Amino acid sequence: MRARFEITTRCNLNCLHCGAVQYKTANEWTTAEAVQALDDMIASGIDQVDFLGGEPFMRKDIVELCSHLDEKGISVSLSTNGLLLNEEIIDTLVNLNHLGLISFSIDGASKEVYETVRGENTYEKMLANLRALVSRKKETKSHFSVGLTCVVNGVNVSETDALVELASQVDLDNVSFIKMTWFGNAEKNKDILYVDPQTELVSYEKGICRLSRINRIRTMKGRNPIVFSLDSMPSVWKYYFIQKYPLVCQVGGKFQCQAGRGTFYVDASGVLYPCEAVKIYMDSVEAAIGKYEPMSLPEYTFEAVRNSESFTERVVHSCTRETLEVLS
Repeated sequence: MRARFEITTRCNLNCLHCGAVQYKTANEWTTAEAVQALDDMIASGIDQVDFLGGEPFMRKDIVELCSHLDEKGISVSLSTNGLLLNEEIIDTLVNLNHLGLISFSIDGASKEVYETVRGENTYEKMLANLRALVSRKKETKSHFSVGLTCVVNGVNVSETDALVELASQVDLDNVSFIKMTWFGNAEKNKDILYVDPQTELVSYEKGICRLSRINRIRTMKGRNPIVFSLDSMPSVWKYYFIQKYPLVCQVGGKFQCQAGRGTFYVDASGVLYPCEAVKIYMDSVEAAIGKYEPMSLPEYTFEAVRNSESFTERVVHSCTRETLEVLS
């Protein structure tokens, strides 16, 4: 089972599309509370942990938490903008035995587009840290993956193929494109960021076509292909791309929603949800099936929350992102 932790809402950036700004909290876990909650979830069967933000490396203890999980044999993944990495942090990360993935948020292949989304004087630093991480990974012969994640929007929609090319040049392991979620800064900047679904679909396919050509060359040279993850796409798009590009596209699990069954989401204040979409579209959820009673870890145990009526009701109603978007 997998737990996705919004370990902090703090960030060193203020991106055009950031949703975390809508959920700022002053009640983040202490290190002791985080360890207690994590250990409780592990005892209940959680064996994979994803740290999200905000920016996870805003927490001074994030490497300590990763090391704690590593000692317990738990697979750890991190989503980061990469700007706060340094030599010491990179050395610690590459020596973890159970690190699964470090994914860099890269919303533009060119400096102009990237910095339009993420702010000035960020592109070179991000790229330098990304290259340093990949280099140390190779030196230490570590087995974790390094990838890039791009939230496709009106600013970068023309650069999906260039982002794939960048991934190849830096020698990344996977690429993932994500649909925009309209809350926080994204809602305020919708006139800049919006792209119609057909254009977005074409943009995704342009990136996949480029990757298909790149992977043919990599295979001829005896190198591993770059994986294109479809996990964050609408199901109808997943079927389309898997059928058309079966050797390129990968899905991390079944199409059936695993929210509250195989995956869980914990926000920065410790409240457990079946998935992130339930939190994002809470108004629509409550209008449809009643008020959600938030129960925070570690005040309550994972099993107590998981078995609560309020939590299980949302699991039964299968509140997938697609369902919630219809409700909202």
